Amino acid sequence: MKSKSTILAFFLLTVFFSSIQILPRARDISKYFSQADEEILSGEYDKAIANYLKGMMFTSWREEAEIFDDLGYAYLQKREYEKAKRYLIQSIGFHRENFNPRFYLAVIYILNNEIELAAEQLKIIEENVYFDQSWMAKTSGLDPQKPNGKIIKENELERIKNEKGIYLEKKSLSKTIIHLDAFDERNEGAFYFAQGVVYKINEEFDEAQRKFFEALEANYNEREVRLQLANLYLKQNKKDEAEEQLKKISSRVIPFPDLHPTKFDVHHRLKYHDNYIIADMHTTFLKELEKGKIDEAIMTLEKAIGLKPSNPQPYLTMAKISIAKEEIEIAASYLNTYLYLGGKKDKEVYSLLNLIEKRKKN
Repeated sequence: MKSKSTILAFFLLTVFFSSIQILPRARDISKYFSQADEEILSGEYDKAIANYLKGMMFTSWREEAEIFDDLGYAYLQKREYEKAKRYLIQSIGFHRENFNPRFYLAVIYILNNEIELAAEQLKIIEENVYFDQSWMAKTSGLDPQKPNGKIIKENELERIKNEKGIYLEKKSLSKTIIHLDAFDERNEGAFYFAQGVVYKINEEFDEAQRKFFEALEANYNEREVRLQLANLYLKQNKKDEAEEQLKKISSRVIPFPDLHPTKFDVHHRLKYHDNYIIADMHTTFLKELEKGKIDEAIMTLEKAIGLKPSNPQPYLTMAKISIAKEEIEIAASYLNTYLYLGGKKDKEVYSLLNLIEKRKKN
């Protein structure tokens, strides 16, 4: 008798094979960019830079612009700050809806003790990026749109209200575009920490303290934050408060009054050209599915979603798999996300919606 996983794999292949996909395989996908994407996510920055630069020899200027933030991040991690700044500034010029390069720049400026320039970039981020639900009030009475121009419905707004790193691009008095991934939310704590450092250096002590505590709440590096807090209290001659912070990280060392951070824990997400690596995941997914490795195939899909949350196709595929596994509520959630992200509502999707409704009633 066939195992349950084998039967499920056969069912998926026969029923969904013709339509399951993450992204169409393009013949001209750059092997250099695909390899560089994997390397930068693995922390192999020298190799990533080499392959990005090789790939640029075979691309248009538009495609080049899509890797400027990646190159800037890689050079930041290598502490080659001048090269990093050059690419990050170019990235901002091409993609003003992406605030990650501004944060990388702010980090570089802090490490170089260029505090006014760091403060300028951090202020732009603070004035434009939302980490709470306050952005919803700004869309009241308007018809907010997705980047593809489609109107966002009320129920869709409700589903994304807890998203972080949102940017509202105001096109006119009545037209506002919502960008969901304008700032990598994994860097929220690092952002507050950077603000705290700048406020501390500028001797705005109350603001610095508030930002350091926000960094702790966002689970940023506790040791680094508490060292800066201890340093902040020392600058105000509050030795007892400084020692209290040091006790919490089991440190007996009193930091110097002018302690300056030497590193930042900064995450990076492939934002524009990740089609290359996602296309490779598509091949891996199909191979795993053919071999009946359902769990591995699902993990590949989840990785694709994490890599590019704004790509609707993996959600549709996950909805189909969830239906096959009789996980109807999960399937409904994936399908709703697929539609919100601009997925095509064709006959197949209508059939899936009807099937989910029938299964819910049963």
